[in-house]
Amino acid sequence: MTALEANTPLQTDQANQRKNTKSRLGSFIYPMRILGYAFAITSLLSFYYLFYTPTLLVWIYSSVIFIYPHVAFYLYKRSGFHREVEFNTLVFDMFLIGILSAFLHFSPIFALPYVIANSASNFASNGPRLFFQGLLAFGVGVLLGILLIGFQFHYQYQVWVSIPSYVYLLLAAHYIGFISYSKGSVLRKTKQLTEEQNVELIQQKEELEALNQDIQHKHIALSKANKSIRDSISYAKHIQGAILPRLEIIQSIFPTHFIFYQPRDIVGGDFYWVHEQQGLKILVVADCTGHGVPGAFMSLIGQMFLEETVVKQQVTNPAEVLTLMHQKVSRFLNQKYNGNQDGMDMAMVAYHTEDQCLHFAGAKSSLLYTQDGEIQKCKGCLFSIGHENYSVPVTFQQHCIQIAPNTRFYLYSDGFHDQFGGEHKKRLGSKRFARLLNDTQHLSLTEQGHQLTQFFHQWRDNGLDAQMDDVLVFGVEIKSENSNQTL
Repeated sequence: MTALEANTPLQTDQANQRKNTKSRLGSFIYPMRILGYAFAITSLLSFYYLFYTPTLLVWIYSSVIFIYPHVAFYLYKRSGFHREVEFNTLVFDMFLIGILSAFLHFSPIFALPYVIANSASNFASNGPRLFFQGLLAFGVGVLLGILLIGFQFHYQYQVWVSIPSYVYLLLAAHYIGFISYSKGSVLRKTKQLTEEQNVELIQQKEELEALNQDIQHKHIALSKANKSIRDSISYAKHIQGAILPRLEIIQSIFPTHFIFYQPRDIVGGDFYWVHEQQGLKILVVADCTGHGVPGAFMSLIGQMFLEETVVKQQVTNPAEVLTLMHQKVSRFLNQKYNGNQDGMDMAMVAYHTEDQCLHFAGAKSSLLYTQDGEIQKCKGCLFSIGHENYSVPVTFQQHCIQIAPNTRFYLYSDGFHDQFGGEHKKRLGSKRFARLLNDTQHLSLTEQGHQLTQFFHQWRDNGLDAQMDDVLVFGVEIKSENSNQTL
């Protein structure tokens, strides 16, 4: 049973009152009906022995009305003292009284008390509806009685013989009084319960109003606090966006490129970094621990140390840069002493324009690139930057890839291929991500970036599925013009 279907205490009490009334009604009607039909049998047999001779039909009818009260009460009890069953029984009583009236030859002294008593009982039990149903059943019983014994009218009487009829009438009067008292008792108790419930409801209403006011005050306070926090984070987004490389700088270093950058929250832990010096073009993509504000803090640390290592210290070898980054992050966060496990996954490429060689090193990050029209993968090391729980010294391997004309390469975080979605709400996976890049090689790089954005949105059921992590994919194309290759 749901909360909406549950009975209130008032409804439960009223139901109990009705149930008790039904039980008392059945207990009262059963002996009264037995006595009533016993008086009817007495009146019928006395009438026939005094004025006529009992026939077989008289004895059959007497047997029926002798057994009938017990059968009626059995059906009434089996129904759970249902009122409709008793109402139907009262209607059938009128049918039997109609037959009895015909058997008593419509004698006013003998038959009329039964008709009056049962009609009044029906009206008291369920109003005019049951009263008229009883009269209709009485008429049917009269017609059946006339068909059985014919129509006769008897006007003679003996006072002592009519006593059972009037005793039955007296019993009916008590029954009517009992019904009226029971209904009045239920109404009085219902009224009392209603008044008590109204008092409780008023008290509950006052308590709810006070609670609602308290909730509204807290809601206003929380809304203000939430707005303040969101305003602060939104401002942090502007700061993070200002620290990321400007579009014109990226365009000058990598003219043909696309960036799919979509933080899970307002700010994120994924970032990209570009730099160029002495014919060397450098691209870094990093995925910091966490997302949101914690990830954004780590991204600031990562960009700060990249500036220090590459720009100030002039270290451009990707493997050496990752090694120094690992040492600096670990030392900056005191990971050797406090057990902190924050850090970042990072991929770095350095492209030499003179020898057309792409140098790559990855910390739990890989490089995807095209070669002979197919997507190839260059895996990074299993170490991550900024962890001190490794059992072996942290070193990063460097790869050198000879670049052919019109080659594309991609650096990315794990947010794209770790996203759950699709028809079966499964993880996209790195293989499917690589296949997606391979299947869109015929598009221009800009169109390919748009295709990735559209696919990711559709994979998330048009944005209905929650984004699992920050997403960053950086694609670059190396073009050749008159045997001079440029990015």
